[in-house]
Amino acid sequence: MSSRPKVFFNSLCPVCGASVADQRRRMEAAGEPAEWCDINEHPEALTEIGADIELVRLRLHVREPDGQGAVGAAAFAALWRRTPGQRKLGRFLGLPGVGAAATLLYDAFARLPYAWNRLRHPWQSAPAARRIPPARPCIPLKTLAGQGAVAWPRA
Repeated sequence: MSSRPKVFFNSLCPVCGASVADQRRRMEAAGEPAEWCDINEHPEALTEIGADIELVRLRLHVREPDGQGAVGAAAFAALWRRTPGQRKLGRFLGLPGVGAAATLLYDAFARLPYAWNRLRHPWQSAPAARRIPPARPCIPLKTLAGQGAVAWPRA
């Protein structure tokens, strides 16, 4: 198993793509390795986490090297804990109540660009290699402690 996290993201959402590009730049500049998987380029990778494409279009997903998963605000917190200059913020989101509040805010905000993208269907107008039909939403196999952590099947 890899010693770096794997980040599953939606590049066709301008907000998602920009935030992931910024985080990637910060981590690479700090020498913090991560594997970045655009689910529009590699939809087959979704089998690694057992997630439906719509779920990853809505929320960032991270699989840690130990196989643990994080979704949404918890996924960003997992990346921030690895990134110099953001580690304190990542640890702060791990405090009782703070993570739950961050998840509520993230989920509320994430619905806005997701709904906008559903209306404009960027995945339908993407080049054929990136075109993916919409799929029905699903729920992660198991949500842990309501903090956005998930248990994914081992590949």
